[in-house]
Amino acid sequence: MARSRNLKPSFFTNEVLADIDPLGRLLFQGLWCHADREGRLEDRPKRLKAEILPYDQCDIDELLDALAARQFILRYQVEDQRFIQVLNFTKHQNPHVKEAGSLIPAPVKHSASTMRAPCKPRARPGNSGTSPADSLLPLTSSFKNTSSPLRADGASAGFAEFWKTYPRKQGKGNALKAWGRLKPDTDLQAKLISAITLQRISPDWQRDNGKFIPHPATWLNGRRWEDEPPAAQAQDASKWEGI
Repeated sequence: MARSRNLKPSFFTNEVLADIDPLGRLLFQGLWCHADREGRLEDRPKRLKAEILPYDQCDIDELLDALAARQFILRYQVEDQRFIQVLNFTKHQNPHVKEAGSLIPAPVKHSASTMRAPCKPRARPGNSGTSPADSLLPLTSSFKNTSSPLRADGASAGFAEFWKTYPRKQGKGNALKAWGRLKPDTDLQAKLISAITLQRISPDWQRDNGKFIPHPATWLNGRRWEDEPPAAQAQDASKWEGI
């Protein structure tokens, strides 16, 4: 049964979400409406297609994978059943007090999943002190994982997204070491991606086919995300589209 949910203005300006197909963004909103009060629902692509995007030609599995890859959702399995956890759901939604409790098991550390499964959801803090700007961070800050935050490929949590976004693909091993020393939390990871998004369209980074783009390890070690961007970087943001 679909339910009413909150939609914050920051949804439309989230830069990581912008990388997802428009139908994927619409699907993401639809998942909120079909999730229970803990942000969980059954992972049934055909049914979700019929309930959320019945009039559109699209591959629901691919859209769900795109949302999972950017850590907006977690697709996980308990025994022979597959489920979806909308990450950060309880932080930004306020289910009706009479809404029934979740009957779906929470994702746990050892559940089968193509993504790193968090250990235990945090208590829902409510709206006080929440900035609209962080309402849709594609990160697992709704969960606390006491184990080492490593993916199956050995890369630190979030590093894969950093490497994908950073335009100069050189010195991956050194970059991974720098990432490990930095140990960025979820808020810092979002700042890194946002800074790269702006800096990659700057005149310095575009000059001579990217000749002056720092190596990723140098960028991390130098805390270059803290550089004050020149005014030119804020101009013509449309250049970012399609990169």
